[in-house]
Amino acid sequence: MDRITKAYMPVFTALILTVLCFGNAYSDAGDMPAPVDILYDAPAPVDTLFNESPLDTSKDSIAAPDDFIPFEVAPQPLPDSSPAPAYPKMALSSGVKGKVVVQVYVNKSGDVGKYLIKSVKPANLGFEDEVIRVLGKWKFTPAIQNGKPIGVWVEIPFNFDLKK
Repeated sequence: MDRITKAYMPVFTALILTVLCFGNAYSDAGDMPAPVDILYDAPAPVDTLFNESPLDTSKDSIAAPDDFIPFEVAPQPLPDSSPAPAYPKMALSSGVKGKVVVQVYVNKSGDVGKYLIKSVKPANLGFEDEVIRVLGKWKFTPAIQNGKPIGVWVEIPFNFDLKK
């Protein structure tokens, strides 16, 4: 690599990260497409990834994410069954913080049946991939309505922050 290329490499790297994190700086806000919510089936835990059985075997009928379902007791993640996502290597090496907000359907057995990525900031640095990777391993206490467990949607924020 010649001296000029070495000298400008940090500038090019910063420019690429800026575009990846914040989009095209020369674009008007009106040019940006509206965010799209995508509904996914929850990923299977790694040890059952190739199992052909359906993911959600609770026979719950899953309500739409925006449907209001009243409950007396909210579902809570079980401490030993809710692993934290890893910090994406690309974001870590560039010192970028991130946040992913996910809407999760917790069935009446306390398992994750489906999930919906609501927002990712910044996108395309791997934050959402790490959250998706661990969601299938999460277990909850189920929500309770009239003394019985029910399936409900809950919103979970995942904050990625570098420790100083």
